[in-house]
Amino acid sequence: MTTTLRAREPRDLLALIPHQLGFAPERSAVALSLRPPRARVGLAARVDLADLVDPSTGAQMSRTLVSHLASDGATAAVLVLYVPEAVTERLPDELLGAVLRFEEACDPHLDLREVWVVDPTAYAEVHPDGYVGAAAPVGDLAESAVAAHLVFTGSSVVPDRASLAAPAPAPAARRGTAARAARRSRQARAEAVAEAGETGLLSWRSAQVRTWRSLVAAVEPGTPPGAAALGRLCAGLDDVVVRDAVLLSLVSEVGDLPEASLLGSGAQGTEDRTGWAISCIVDPVVGVAPSPELVHPARRVLSELVAHRAGRPAAPTLLALLAWWEGSGAAADAWLERAAAADPDYRLAALLRQAVDAGMPPGWVRSRRARD
Repeated sequence: MTTTLRAREPRDLLALIPHQLGFAPERSAVALSLRPPRARVGLAARVDLADLVDPSTGAQMSRTLVSHLASDGATAAVLVLYVPEAVTERLPDELLGAVLRFEEACDPHLDLREVWVVDPTAYAEVHPDGYVGAAAPVGDLAESAVAAHLVFTGSSVVPDRASLAAPAPAPAARRGTAARAARRSRQARAEAVAEAGETGLLSWRSAQVRTWRSLVAAVEPGTPPGAAALGRLCAGLDDVVVRDAVLLSLVSEVGDLPEASLLGSGAQGTEDRTGWAISCIVDPVVGVAPSPELVHPARRVLSELVAHRAGRPAAPTLLALLAWWEGSGAAADAWLERAAAADPDYRLAALLRQAVDAGMPPGWVRSRRARD
């Protein structure tokens, strides 16, 4: 989300959090970064409430949250506790202990401006002494100016974190068609290599990139691509060279670089152009925000791949990369868990996991923070 929003009142802040995370938090603690000038809302960092409450892990968890907020350029923070049951009058001792540990971690780095508690029906401010202020209905949050703006611009919130990386499985017949097409495509690769060596492999890889290009160009919301084409592409993404060409195609103004990259390092200028394209994602000097015109159709195709051919790591890893590039660490984390379930040793997912766990933002976000 690249739109700058001004959260002018507490319910705006609370309404923003699910859109920042991509899902409605439950049993969670969320720390919001407030950055200068004018306490601009930045990162929303979420942890399981149980981890923050647990005396054995809470202090370290608090320090980790504060570290992420400080890296975001925050000078102040807001802490929001999402609890399963109504809180009346005063926070229970275990919750109050978690707040005090977080406040201690903030000092002297951040000013803890506010603490809020949200239960299934109401939300209220928590005073420094642990007593809870007047409650307001949770339903009011959906009526805030920020929530209205986000919905108008197409932002959506899934029910829970697991739903971030859980597209509904395609019908069994379509999954079967995709599986058969994937097997045929892998066999075609083996035959191409046996008959023509590197030339045959290049031809097969080129066909996979063409399939990707055609699917992304044709995909429309609510209309899944052909199952056979998805199966062929799934087999293509098992090839790391094809996967990297698809990755390059997600960057604006790369032209024919994805196709040129199939030729390897021997192609004139390809290494420099590839380095530039990757820098557009990770480097704060040349980093650019993802283009919705490229990202949205790419995400739909990749999600369809997961729905048709679950259990392969490439598509969820690329979806995690897109989520991270857009600034959604929660969605990136959920997709990376899915990729790890398919292949715990998948290298690109492991590299991206390091960035997500370290709270490292994409290049364009770090560049914007430096300007601010």
